[in-house]
Amino acid sequence: MNYTEHCDPAANQARQTTGVLQEEILGPRRVWKADEQMRDSSGVSDARVSATVQNGQIHRLASLAHGKPFQKQRPSARGFTMIEMLITLSVGLVLAAVSVPVISSTLAFLRLNAAVASITGAISATRFQAIMHGYPYTVAFDPTTLSYQIADSTVSPFATFTNVGNPVPLSSSGGVVIGTATTLEFKPNGIVQPTLGAMSFTVTYAGRTKTITVSGVGRVQVQ
Repeated sequence: MNYTEHCDPAANQARQTTGVLQEEILGPRRVWKADEQMRDSSGVSDARVSATVQNGQIHRLASLAHGKPFQKQRPSARGFTMIEMLITLSVGLVLAAVSVPVISSTLAFLRLNAAVASITGAISATRFQAIMHGYPYTVAFDPTTLSYQIADSTVSPFATFTNVGNPVPLSSSGGVVIGTATTLEFKPNGIVQPTLGAMSFTVTYAGRTKTITVSGVGRVQVQ
């Protein structure tokens, strides 16, 4: 230590402060130079590490220059705006309004077809039973209970019929309307004749109507 350093503490403090500032300024240059030497020697550069070091040094120097503590920047989170939510809600309501009538119409079509299938199936099954067992069978459709009842006549002269099992409700019978009460009698030779009503009757559901017609030989037609 020379005489000036010993006798002038203020000058000594200024030289120390100048050394710190030179280290802060020359620090990034040394980092950049070291990074360039690594790229020259290995031939492979890591852009992400270099960019991170350089950006960190630059932000640190800028913070020191303005007298503010160094803070890392955080990515901003972006959500949905009110306008975007309202547009999405409007599109959903429009789609729901369009799809509800289509779904209701499809359900009505399926329920009507299910009721018609139950009736035609009962007619075909009753005819088959009469032919197989060799004595008359009847099937009666009741519009009040929306069901059908099968009966047979096993004793000659086959004038009295006895119910076979319990009444069977029509499939998807809720809201189905049968036009008229109808009873069909099937002979062992397959011939069909009505004992109540006619050989043709209607089935309606939700404004849709189908007509079931049975021929003299038991063929079923739906229109």
